[in-house]
Parts: sequence; C-alpha cells; structure tokens
Amino acid sequence: MKKILFFIVLFFVAKNIAAQDNAFFTWDAFQLVAKVNAKWHWISDISYRTIGISSSANQYTFRTAVKRVVNEKWSTTAGVALFRSRTSIDKHNHEFGDEYRLWQEVLLENKLNKSLVISNRFRTEERFFAATATKNSYNALRLRYRLAFIQDITKKVKFQIADEYMRQLSKGDFLFQQNRVAATGIFTTGKKTQLTAGYMWSKLPTTSQHYILLVLQKTISFKKENNGQK
Repeated sequence: MKKILFFIVLFFVAKNIAAQDNAFFTWDAFQLVAKVNAKWHWISDISYRTIGISSSANQYTFRTAVKRVVNEKWSTTAGVALFRSRTSIDKHNHEFGDEYRLWQEVLLENKLNKSLVISNRFRTEERFFAATATKNSYNALRLRYRLAFIQDITKKVKFQIADEYMRQLSKGDFLFQQNRVAATGIFTTGKKTQLTAGYMWSKLPTTSQHYILLVLQKTISFKKENNGQK
C-alpha cells in the first residue's frame, strides 16, 4: 500500500511541476486488447489529449492494429491510425488538422532477472497530413526506437522508465523529430484490467513539452483459457 501511495504522490508532484510550463498537456487513453488466441491479438486505443488542466482538446487519436506473438520474447504489430490535432496550442484556435497513419513495429523483451525486464521496440510510421489553413498537405516517414526497463515492485505494481528517440524523413530531409523520456507506475486493478499513470517529457527541435499520462487497459479473450486442463 505504501508503494502505491508513493506513485500517487509522485504523479501529483510531476503534475504540479509540469503545470508551471506553458507546453503542458494531459494524455488520457483507453486501450482494448482482444486476444483471438495465444498468437494473434487485436489491439485498439483511443486518446484525448488536453492543453494543461482543462477540457480544451489538443488532440484526438484512434489506433487499431493486429499483433502477432512470435514467442515469449518477440512480437510484431501492424496497424492504422487517425490523429486530429489542433494546429497550435492556443486554446482560442479551433482549427484541427488530420493525420492518417500506417505503422509497424517489432518488440523484443528479455528478462534480466526474476523481476526486471528490458524492452526494445522499433516502430516505423508512414504519416499522411491533410492540408490546413496554414499548411499544404505532405507526407513523412518517422522511425522510432524505445528502450524501457520494467521493474516489478509487487505482484500488482510495476515501475517503468523509458526513453524513445524519433527521427523523421520529410520533404527530402531526415532530421531529429523528438525524444521522449517517461516514468510511469503500472497497476493491475483486476484480472484483465491495468492502469498506467506517470509523467513524460518530450524534447522537440526548438522546444519541450510535458505530459501527464493516464492509460486504462482492458483485455478480453475470445478463446477461454483452460488453465492447463484438457
């Protein structure tokens, strides 16, 4: 219980620190994992990202994908996504621009010991941006690599720290796009539900942004587990 309270306090401390910066956002998401069988999963998520502590939306997102579990270490995923983003962080600007995305990833997870996992994720994204009042339509290819360490604290609580580097090819230039560093607590709240909460700092080419993260994940299974019984 003390460890859970520690993560809650850490969450609100980060929230207060980030709130002092103008480039501060909250990132709330719901993810549904549908296990067709042990090897094939269908994953969908929606998110609502706001400007600061307010109801002013900065971005709406929807993603859906198919995941193939190769073995206990390797998995691959491919999907599509739709992002609607405010064209500036000014709350009085009501224009949103659309981005359509195809994405693919490879994930490798290795246990360093009984309670610590190292995760390596490489993702590619083909991004298609629709025209807005200030920009013409354009395409981009973004490459992402994330390194994460996941430590078991208790049977129901984990702590994760992750760093993700992104580089993007657009209009003939292959440039640094952003780097994200995140610290989150992962709480198992039921047999098939999980809550992730924490803080993320994103370094962009000319500025930086702060995020408070809150993600609820629900897992469903189409095939009943037999718990070893035949």
